[in-house]
This record gives sequence, structure tokens and C-alpha cells, in this order.
Amino acid sequence: MLYSFKRPAGAGDEGPRLGLSVSKKMGGAVVRNRIKRLLREAFMGRADDLSNEYDLVLIARPQLLDLLARESAGEKGLVCEAVHDLFRRAGLVRESDKS
Repeated sequence: MLYSFKRPAGAGDEGPRLGLSVSKKMGGAVVRNRIKRLLREAFMGRADDLSNEYDLVLIARPQLLDLLARESAGEKGLVCEAVHDLFRRAGLVRESDKS
């Protein structure tokens, strides 16, 4: 789940900022930290393409555990692609970078 919040005018232009929320329902500390690490990596891989006027909050949902299991089984980039798809659907990718 993705929430985006428009920054107030004059709040600076240091780029998009990310907040993460991973519930204890997702698993133990090791699993939660792995989820946060993968979400941060996906964000950093796309941060240059995102609009600078928003702060973003990603909330991990149980469906993400399926992607983690598939990645553990050998498939690569599933979490990253899912996060990038969220950014595209939310319209946060800059127009000049969509192609």
C-alpha cells in the first residue's frame, strides 16, 4: 500500500522521502527487517525518477510475503517491480521519465 503526501511550499527540494511501516503480523524481526531492506532498495532504485514534491509511505501487506517466498525460491526483482508498479499507478513517476 502506498500513501503520498504533497510537501508544503518551501519545504525544500531534496528529493522524495520514504517512510516504511511493517507490522509484527508480517513476521519476526528478521523477516520485517528484510522486508524494509527490500522496500528501501526498490525506492532508491527509482528515487531519481520520482517527483520531488511528495513524501511517500509504503505499508507492507501480507501479499508481499508471497513475493518474498518466490524471491527466496530463486526469482529475482519481484518486490522491486511491485514497488515500481505502485509508483507508476500512483502517477508519481515524472512524465519525462515514463518511457
